[in-house]
Amino acid sequence: MRFRCLSLAQFLEVDFRERAADQNDKLSEILGAIVASNHAKRKAEEQGKLADVSRPGDSPHAKVPRAIGRKIAAVVLLVSLSLASASPAVADRYDKKRAGHPLRIAAYVLYPIGALLDVLIMRPAHWLVSQEPFKSSVGHKD
Repeated sequence: MRFRCLSLAQFLEVDFRERAADQNDKLSEILGAIVASNHAKRKAEEQGKLADVSRPGDSPHAKVPRAIGRKIAAVVLLVSLSLASASPAVADRYDKKRAGHPLRIAAYVLYPIGALLDVLIMRPAHWLVSQEPFKSSVGHKD
């Protein structure tokens, strides 16, 4: 008996091909069963042995199985219940005394200036001080 040594890639390729062939066989069996079932159902309907299970008013092209319809209805019900049970967000009440405070108005003006100074001056200065010539003299720690 002779043993064949395979690399991992060869082993995985052989294994993949075997699995793909097995899956193709299974799929062809399932499709054959479905086709046979549909063929038998059509023959029975033509002979009048089976009644049409669609509801009145349904189009013949839009038949959804009842199990799928029930699952969709359950999901819609769960989503609507979760949205209905969520507490609404409430904004703070408007207070005239706090709204026109002079410091609040000054903050509206000064905040963008402070943010601009931070980005343009303080962050580059911190980066400069964190570099080696200045790092040891200033005492910057990482």
